[in-house]
Amino acid sequence: MKGATAEKVSDLLDTAHDLTPPELIRQQTLIEIFQALACFAAGSYELATQMALDALEKSRQSRSRLSRDRIEGLYQQLLNTSFRDKPLLAHLGVKLRTWDHGMG
Repeated sequence: MKGATAEKVSDLLDTAHDLTPPELIRQQTLIEIFQALACFAAGSYELATQMALDALEKSRQSRSRLSRDRIEGLYQQLLNTSFRDKPLLAHLGVKLRTWDHGMG
C-alpha cells in the first residue's frame, strides 16, 4: 500500500476486522496477524504479542498451520527486541510449541 501511513493501514485493518463476520475465522485470524505485524512495526511489542496470542488461538480453532507459522515468524522477530524477556512473549512461545497438542 504505497504511500499509506502506518496509521491509515491500522485504521483499515481495524475496519476490516469490524466488518468481517466472526464466523469467518480464517479471515479474522489473518486480519489479526496483520494487525499484530502493524503493531510490531510501530514498536508496540506488548500489543503485537497480545494480538498474536488472539490470532494463534483462532488459528488453532481453524487448524490453520499457515497462520500458526506466520505468528511464529512474528514471535521470532519479537525475540530480537527489548521485549524478548517479557513473560507475555514467553507465554506466546509456549502456546506456539503446544499449538497442535490435543488436535488429534
